[in-house]
Amino acid sequence: HRDLHSFPTRRSSDLPDSISLSSSDVVFNQNGGIVSGNNQIIVTSSGAWTSSITYDSGSGWLTVSPSSGNNAQQVTFSVTNYIDYRDATVTFTCGTASAIFSVSQIQV
Repeated sequence: HRDLHSFPTRRSSDLPDSISLSSSDVVFNQNGGIVSGNNQIIVTSSGAWTSSITYDSGSGWLTVSPSSGNNAQQVTFSVTNYIDYRDATVTFTCGTASAIFSVSQIQV
C-alpha cells in the first residue's frame, strides 16, 4: 500500500495571493440608509489584507470598519449624512491581489 505522506505538499505560503468580496457595491441615501447593495461584506483572502479609500468627491465621509484584517473577516461600511451625490472606491489588497468595492450616496 502507498504511503500517502510521501507526496510533496504545498505550504500556504506557496499559494498565490487571493482576495474576494461577498458583495461589490452599496448605495446609501442622504441619511445613511441603504438604497441597494450591502453595507456589510465578508472578505475572503489567502492572508492578511488592508483597505484604502479613493474618494471621487469630498473626503472623510466613508468609514470602513475594520480597515484591515484576515480571511473571513466581516467589514461594515457607513457614511455621514449628505444632501447630494458622491461616491468612493474601496480597494482591498492581499499581497499582489486586490478587489474593488464601490460606495455611492444619493439623495432619494
